[in-house]
Amino acid sequence: MLDFQIRFGFQCFADGYIIEPAPSVPADSAPGVMIVPKGKAPGPHIPFEKFDMLYTAFAKLRTQDELLGFIDKFGLLMGRGGDLVSEVLREAQFFRDLLAAKEKSSKKVATCFESQLRVRVAEDYKKINLELPSNAELWEWQAMVGNLIDLETLFRHSVARIELVPHPKKGLQLEITAETLISALWWQLARKLSGEAKIRECRHCGEWFEVGAGTARRADSQFCSQEHKIRFFSLERSRGG
Repeated sequence: MLDFQIRFGFQCFADGYIIEPAPSVPADSAPGVMIVPKGKAPGPHIPFEKFDMLYTAFAKLRTQDELLGFIDKFGLLMGRGGDLVSEVLREAQFFRDLLAAKEKSSKKVATCFESQLRVRVAEDYKKINLELPSNAELWEWQAMVGNLIDLETLFRHSVARIELVPHPKKGLQLEITAETLISALWWQLARKLSGEAKIRECRHCGEWFEVGAGTARRADSQFCSQEHKIRFFSLERSRGG
């Protein structure tokens, strides 16, 4: 199988980020909050490939303060202007749901992802006051409205440029240039979900980790490290006592 690499560089603003009220769009919706840069001076790029498991850290985000800490370190996820907190935290929830599905089967992953696509489609169609039947196929939803919706906004997490590039050891390699951090994270997650390795949640710390083919852990491993396995059973014995 032809391998690929994700080309993306983090760029954090030197003055950090703050949480502020977001404008309500559309007018009848709750305003919510956004995370925006404090200043106008972005820092140097940090190579994305150094963070092979960053998608697992993103999947853990549940609060706006956790998201702010993540953005302080890695930069905005959706673009330079600012990130709507509710929108980004929903993406993190999508990641968690897919990782949980991966523990069960590939079929569960496919079903879970299709349901997420339906959520995106329904939300964009709602903007033009259109409600579609829940049992319709995704392609039918698109056919019913023609070009009223710009699907680039619907599938923005997969927007990237794909090129075939030379590689000194492999000969050829696909290079994927992500436009935003969330796009890069989706590509990273997709690669993990579609691979042979399985993904598990550590029974001790709750971190996601890989097991099985191509990893350093057996397929039936339940802990991210030997240290956490020892701690877990030590605590179990203490509780039993």
